[in-house]
Amino acid sequence: AGLGLARTGARGHSGSGDFVIAFSTANLVPHSSSSPFLTEIRLNDAAGAIDLAFQGAIEAVEESIVSALFHAHPVTGRDGHTREALPIARVLELLRSRGVLIQPGD
Repeated sequence: AGLGLARTGARGHSGSGDFVIAFSTANLVPHSSSSPFLTEIRLNDAAGAIDLAFQGAIEAVEESIVSALFHAHPVTGRDGHTREALPIARVLELLRSRGVLIQPGD
């Protein structure tokens, strides 16, 4: 999730409310066991399944943030400050004018 946030320009901080869940791909070898046998299940990641899982999570988080910005309901906060969803047409126009929007077929 953190990488998806970063791709939108956001960042986590101590008061952001973000959760980060991590896991290790390292092999865990127990220091002691009551069994004389050790059974291991390992992921053969020659096909890059872990990388694909990371990429999918990054893209899902990024897309959900962008979607929320474009489809948000108006919110009025402190001192009457109101924020509305970003105007899709105007944002697309700005991206095209700066050459940063990739069109299908480009």
